[in-house]
Amino acid sequence: TSFVRGEVATIATQLAYGPCFAFSHLAAQLVLARLVPARSSTNGQALYGFVSFGIGGSVGLALAGTLVDRLGTASVFRIEALITLLAIVPALRLRALLRHRPSPARSLDAGGAP
Repeated sequence: TSFVRGEVATIATQLAYGPCFAFSHLAAQLVLARLVPARSSTNGQALYGFVSFGIGGSVGLALAGTLVDRLGTASVFRIEALITLLAIVPALRLRALLRHRPSPARSLDAGGAP
């Protein structure tokens, strides 16, 4: 939102954030399902939550607060955008690796539980 000017554009940008986060979270869940054996899926989910939302969120918020104080909000958003763009490279590499990895067979009941 550091490049967005006006209330309508800000609201539209924020409304787009929800689906983007949902797709990102879904993609992470699908990668976990491919990489973590079924017997360890609970541990994989816990580790993902801890890294993404627990320690990652805490450290990220503290670091962002310090950076906003020093650089300003617009600069911090630009840095975050750059980091996101740079993350495309390892994401594409992971995608290529997962294409060649057989998906473990998992049976799910109607409620989604194994």
